[in-house]
Formats: sequence, C-alpha cells, structure tokens
Amino acid sequence: MELIFVSSIILSYICNMKEQKVTLEAAQLAHSKGCNEFSAPMPSLIFEEKYRPTQSLLQRWLREIHNIEVVPGPHFKKLSYGCEVYHYTAKNVTGYTPIELNSSETYEEALEEGLIEALKLI
Repeated sequence: MELIFVSSIILSYICNMKEQKVTLEAAQLAHSKGCNEFSAPMPSLIFEEKYRPTQSLLQRWLREIHNIEVVPGPHFKKLSYGCEVYHYTAKNVTGYTPIELNSSETYEEALEEGLIEALKLI
C-alpha cells in the first residue's frame, strides 16, 4: 500500500515538471550571439517569456553549433550545485572553465549560470 502511495506522488511530480526557460539576461545574450533558434514573430517580442528558449534548447545549441559543453552537477560537500564549461575543437579541449557557484541551490540555477558563462566564450 505504501509503495503505491509513494509511486503516485513521484508520478504526480514528474507529470507536473516543466522545461525551465532561460532568464531575460541569458535570452538577450544568446540573441546577441546569433542564437535564433527561438525567433519571435517580431524582434521586439523576443524577450517575452513565451519566446525565450528553454535551458535545454540553449544548452544543445551551444553544444552542436559552438562545441561548448555545459555540465551542471552537485557539490556534495557544499550541499549546492556548480557547473563546468568545456570548449572543444576538432581534436581536443581548448578551454576548461570551472565555474564556482557557491550559492546555487538548484540544478537549474547552476545550469543558467553555466549557460551565461558559455555564451560569453563566443
């Protein structure tokens, strides 16, 4: 009986999850770097919430177009999250930029900081 209750709570949580949109700062920076994967009908609308890309879409764009990998993960000793940014060339890693995020309480916050730092590399 308890397993069914716990499973229904987890299933309810998963079903209510939504993709995280990037912040206005990240959307503006991405647009200035040429990311037009999320074009709005009019340029002035691009920074409205509904026209901002999701974090995963921007992360994919950075990886596939610019060879920049953004990898968030937990800092177990600090009980927070951090992010690392790798910039690849055809043969090897040209730059490794660890980003210290002491105050990121969530995975999404760490990913957002990593995305912004990755965009600055372009």
